[in-house]
Amino acid sequence: MCGYDYSQPNLYFITICTKNRKYLFGDIIELENEQYIMDLNEMGKLIEWHWFQIPIHFTYVKLQEFVIMQNQIHGIIEIMDDNVWARHVVPILKQQINEKYGNPTKNSIPTIIRSFKGAVSRKLNRIYKTSRKTICQRNYYEHIIRNDKSYQNICDYIQNNPTRWEFDKYYR
Repeated sequence: MCGYDYSQPNLYFITICTKNRKYLFGDIIELENEQYIMDLNEMGKLIEWHWFQIPIHFTYVKLQEFVIMQNQIHGIIEIMDDNVWARHVVPILKQQINEKYGNPTKNSIPTIIRSFKGAVSRKLNRIYKTSRKTICQRNYYEHIIRNDKSYQNICDYIQNNPTRWEFDKYYR
């Protein structure tokens, strides 16, 4: 949302898609009773590991519901009211308030997502001996969760995403 301060304590629904929406993270497999789960491959497991590292590097963040799909990641990030700045991120001046390219704003969703995507890309480039390649689209989708009903609907969407995958807009 234009003009919104994405460093405010709140819940944020995040979707990150792979570059060109390629299926990179594993396959959906059917269990019993038309239940489906995501079977993560090595790349999917690496994504999952890095996702769960976010609160270690951003101590004011709590992760909520989360799922990795074949070509996307859905998760809820909670920014808590805390003035602790991230470890392993370039230090910034406290008076910076406007998020701009090359000028991160502390405690913000853009900084968290950029750091996550950067860490994943660096690790994959080391593993596959590539240089400066990324697996994620340049941008991401975010939604500010404003009430309990919205939160519950988003949690249901995330939990049921593997089962409803063929109806998803990112399904090919």
